[in-house]
Amino acid sequence: MNGLATPRRRKVSLPLGFGIIFLPVIFAWFTLRKGHSTKARVLGLGWMVLFSVFAASPRKSSMPDTAKQIEPVDNKQAKPAIRSADEDRQSQFDRSFVLEVRAEKAVKDLLRDPNSAEFGKHLYDVSTGTVCGEVNAKNGFGGYTGRKLFIYQNGEVRYPEDMEPEAGEIAISACAGARGREQLSRD
Repeated sequence: MNGLATPRRRKVSLPLGFGIIFLPVIFAWFTLRKGHSTKARVLGLGWMVLFSVFAASPRKSSMPDTAKQIEPVDNKQAKPAIRSADEDRQSQFDRSFVLEVRAEKAVKDLLRDPNSAEFGKHLYDVSTGTVCGEVNAKNGFGGYTGRKLFIYQNGEVRYPEDMEPEAGEIAISACAGARGREQLSRD
């Protein structure tokens, strides 16, 4: 011997081989340890790259594309759908809910402290897009102002208290036909 130690060659063990096949992203790196052959390293890391590319590639869904299978309906031949009373009530509830959310947002946009708004009773007239309600919010001094009647219609908020007496009464009477949780009154 010339005094130089020959490097010990490692074989890829059975568990390491299974790990490289099934989870190459984790186990292929073990072939970089001392003693593994260049062939083992190239095969392990090459398989890891192929596996990663395959895993990251977009897959085409095996589900049929239903949008392509639906044919457009000729409106001339379409019959009007018959809606049940429950569906009509649900639809009206949905519209009144949307009206309420829009009204509350519009009122909050006018307040000095929108986060302090406490909404009370609401009345809805879905056919005219009117919401009548009460709001209590903080003023500039930090105190609550008390319940104040508001009317939301056509994206605009009005306060009957700020109107002329006759106009305020007309505005309140516009809410008389609305339906809601409770009757509103002008204090």
